[in-house]
Amino acid sequence: MSQFLPYRNVLNLLLLFVLLLSFSSAVWAESSDPVQPTKPSSLPSFQPELIGALCLIRSDDRLLLIREYITHKLSLPGGTIKKGEDPRVTAQRETWEESGIAVDVLDELGRTESAIIYNCQVQSEIIAYNNSNRDQRLELPIFNAPHFGVEVLSAQLVLPKNVNVSQYRYAYQWPLVEHLFESANNQSIRHINHLIDLAPSYQRVQLSWLNSLQTAVKHGPSWLQSMIMLGGEALNLVMQPLILLILLPVFIWQWGRIFTAELVFACVTTSLFVLVTKQGFSLPLPHAYLPSINFTQQSGYSFPDIYLANWSCISLIVMSQIERYYRSRFLIIALVSTAILVFYQFISGAAFLTDMLVGSLIGMLSGWHFVRHYLSNSRDQLAIFIGVKAWSIVLTVAALLTITWPHPSFIGWTTLSLGMLAYALINRQCCSITPMSLLELFVSVAVVIGVLSGFYHWLPSISHETSYVLLSKVSVMVLIVALPALVMFGFRRKKTL
Repeated sequence: MSQFLPYRNVLNLLLLFVLLLSFSSAVWAESSDPVQPTKPSSLPSFQPELIGALCLIRSDDRLLLIREYITHKLSLPGGTIKKGEDPRVTAQRETWEESGIAVDVLDELGRTESAIIYNCQVQSEIIAYNNSNRDQRLELPIFNAPHFGVEVLSAQLVLPKNVNVSQYRYAYQWPLVEHLFESANNQSIRHINHLIDLAPSYQRVQLSWLNSLQTAVKHGPSWLQSMIMLGGEALNLVMQPLILLILLPVFIWQWGRIFTAELVFACVTTSLFVLVTKQGFSLPLPHAYLPSINFTQQSGYSFPDIYLANWSCISLIVMSQIERYYRSRFLIIALVSTAILVFYQFISGAAFLTDMLVGSLIGMLSGWHFVRHYLSNSRDQLAIFIGVKAWSIVLTVAALLTITWPHPSFIGWTTLSLGMLAYALINRQCCSITPMSLLELFVSVAVVIGVLSGFYHWLPSISHETSYVLLSKVSVMVLIVALPALVMFGFRRKKTL
């Protein structure tokens, strides 16, 4: 047995990793179709040291901030100045792309070490929902903004005094922003209750149900509100991709490498299909029409629902591996879990009921197909799911989709595919197909938890740099997926020495 990974395989893996990082960086490149702005009357000379231009918009003594998709931090609308572009044009273009608001750029308010901050006047009135978030923030309907769901999660009007400094992307610049805010023009807000009339007719009925449900919760006892809030936040934590990957070594230990690889293969292909379908239908989630508490921090499009698709697929495949005597119990647990997931997805405005129904049907069809394939083929035939060729194809498809549709979700599944390719390359060196031992399981889980703990401890120190956060998440996910294979390879190599 080979004692070390072949040099050629290591080079192939590094090459694929570099390619993925290139794809990830390309996703966040600036759009080639900038908004044609109103040309300012007097343009200042371009300053070579300036990198970015920002808009400061004050409305009803509130500050407009956007919440970024990757870092989940707040920032002023704005972005990087393109080569040869006037900073005023940059501020105007980026504000439109991130918030869907057209502005006139007025005077300069101030500068940071690398960006210029302008006083911006909205060309038409600002529209904000009446219902505020828990911290008194007014959310804006921005689902038509070009970068909504790609770079931006939401746009909010906030009271500066209520903003925690750590929530702002560049925390050390927040005192400057507060100071400049006092000098900005104050503008009016047009308050609205909802935009239900803009939704398709079949979704309006569901939005009325959602509105009634949220109203009942708001006017219900405080303990009920607290319980729902706590449950939603706990569910959001559990549904984080990096947290779910802790279960990967458990699946390998319980059902083996081949079955686990097939399970992950089913999830990746199902998710890619769902994500492409989302881009085709382009139907915003309920939260876009009706202000609500969005536990899952979802953004972009909602049809079909990817969470229910994956949950249905996984449940069906796992149930096929459970002894017949215990299947009824597992089915009850799966149905109760599904009901809880549906409730929180709906009440938080993350998905319509029809989105979840169609997502579940897609997941069950996909799961049934893989179960039938698993039961009708020999072990040698099933080994294709743990092969380098299969995951190379999946990675290529996922990377191409990521380039076509620059959405963080595509990056996530492309990263998972790269991790599984690394897993397959390492697994090929483990000639022994014996199951994962209990010791290997404990070591794998402990190392995964250690890596995640270190990552989340380190994350705040790099949260101001989107590229660093993105590359860190990509690297950590690849490492976590490949770790079980690395642990098994290490233990079995030791035994052969």
